[in-house]
Amino acid sequence: MIEDLNPRKNCFTALLSAVLVTASLAFGQLPVTPLAPHYAWSDTTLSPDARADLVIKEMTLDEKISILHGQRGAFGPPGAAQAPSASNGGAGFSISIPQLGIPAIQMADSAYGVTRGSLMGRYSTVLPNNLAAASAWDPQMAFEYGALIGRELRNQGYNMTLGGGVNLPREPRNGRTFEYQGEDPLLAGTLAGYVEKGIQSERVIGDLKHYALNDQESGRNAVNANIDKRSMRETDLRAFEIALGISDAGGVMCSYNRVNGDYACENSYLLNDVLRKDFHFRGFVVSDWGGTHSTAKASHAGLDQEQPGKNFYGDALKKAVESGEVSQDELNEHVHRIKPLHENMGLDDASRILRAT
Repeated sequence: MIEDLNPRKNCFTALLSAVLVTASLAFGQLPVTPLAPHYAWSDTTLSPDARADLVIKEMTLDEKISILHGQRGAFGPPGAAQAPSASNGGAGFSISIPQLGIPAIQMADSAYGVTRGSLMGRYSTVLPNNLAAASAWDPQMAFEYGALIGRELRNQGYNMTLGGGVNLPREPRNGRTFEYQGEDPLLAGTLAGYVEKGIQSERVIGDLKHYALNDQESGRNAVNANIDKRSMRETDLRAFEIALGISDAGGVMCSYNRVNGDYACENSYLLNDVLRKDFHFRGFVVSDWGGTHSTAKASHAGLDQEQPGKNFYGDALKKAVESGEVSQDELNEHVHRIKPLHENMGLDDASRILRAT
């Protein structure tokens, strides 16, 4: 049993528990068929890092770029003109490489339930929003909240969440405060961590966002958060540190805004110095949609995967590698951070993530 942060149990906790139990019983799990190992990297006795190294040696430059350059998902019904054939209907995805046994990463917004499911003929449990759920001060409930979302993501054919909001509400008029866990770093970090831990218990890649200091929607692409290092480390970044320590989330989404002059998705202090060196983050950094602003600078700063809206990690990244502006070692490191997640989540050992119809 996870230790409760608040000894007082209230009616909200009981109500949320009932919702979770009911939804869990109502939503069955779809089977997956094991994949017969036939690649050198299919050997599960090897470490995920060793398996990643083996497959990277066999990948072409174009294949590496295809993993790092995300594709726009489809929000409409199957067969709609705007729907890429490989999309599962979520916000975005990275394409599969069948000849190497690498599955697509299908991503869905799922802060308090899998969104847009009804557009695809699917239905998901709508949970109390994160701010409301956080008022229960209950880590065990947060874990179950995440596990339910994880099951429904996986059953609908997704293998990565785009939930995990950790931002502290500094601006009371922020239109996305309902996605977050409150203004206290300990509470926000703890409960977001257990939500993502619950999601990942269902073999779905977790995500923590929006990293960092992203506390308002108005002008989010223009805001420059000027804050000293101690203050950010003791508040907003502390919440992310706690959440990562609990969940070991596979993904962190960098935000739209600038922090001390540099965009978050090309901010070496945030991504390299704090996230990787100080927080020991082992997963991959994915941009918010349209949140990239450069190629080489973003790559050097630690951005691993660009999601749609810009095209800095497509042809531009390929040219940067060919010219030597971005080294092969740096490119391989981006791919390496993504590939071990497949083995850790068991995604490479299944014939496919079943797509719901």
